[in-house]
Amino acid sequence: MSGDFPTFRDCPATIRDLDSNCGPISMWMVLRHFRKRTSARQIIRRCRHTKKTGTFTIAMAVALRESGLQVEFHTDRDADPRPIERQLYTRAKQLNIQVCDPLTIEQLAARIRGRTIAIVYYDTDEHNGHFSPLIAFRNSRLILPYSDCGSMQIAEFEAKWSAPKICRQCIIISR
Repeated sequence: MSGDFPTFRDCPATIRDLDSNCGPISMWMVLRHFRKRTSARQIIRRCRHTKKTGTFTIAMAVALRESGLQVEFHTDRDADPRPIERQLYTRAKQLNIQVCDPLTIEQLAARIRGRTIAIVYYDTDEHNGHFSPLIAFRNSRLILPYSDCGSMQIAEFEAKWSAPKICRQCIIISR
């Protein structure tokens, strides 16, 4: 699956040039993978991306559902959701997107098979949250096409996925 998965360099410059672009880029990659065509501006708008806050995971879950894909949203409880997140949780409920408990790494691995992929949110070495599609598990590594190396050891990912303010968030996506 990773050989034909869309790449960063294929992403429109309008999205690549954004500050805090990882959410819109990840969404573009997933939409492209599932052959859902839309404009770069539409992706930015649907993600509710802003220069100040970037994109919230729940915003991408809503945007992907509004784009015709099946989504599940998994998260730890957020002790301090922003007003836009509260609005998006309401919208998610209207779209029948369940807010589910976080997955374990084993559960996540079991879900990423065949035509199901995920977008995961994890901490970086610079302590900035980062989104990447997660398309496979191979040889004790996660295949993350929008990460520094394209993959990450499971133990390293678990630590970054469980970092403070990360909430072990992921979106499970299928057609």
